[in-house]
Amino acid sequence: VDLSPVLFSGQEMTSRTVFWKYRKQAAMRSGNWKLLEHDGNVYLYDVDDDLEERNNLSETHTIKLEELVDRLDKWKQDMGAIPQKTR
Repeated sequence: VDLSPVLFSGQEMTSRTVFWKYRKQAAMRSGNWKLLEHDGNVYLYDVDDDLEERNNLSETHTIKLEELVDRLDKWKQDMGAIPQKTR
């Protein structure tokens, strides 16, 4: 990804969803939301309001949680990663 137009020309960066997996963790960032799965636990953060990721919103934003878990599970399946039980 060439970020030079964003860094040097003031062009706005287009929004996209980013997925990653590392050891026992899988995560995604979509807009202001970050979903993290770790050792069978699931965490949901609104990183615009909680940059330090201190407030797990998984119990209060269940619809968003389900949406992001489904997308992360699909990504893991597409990548051949072994899905963790998070529900």
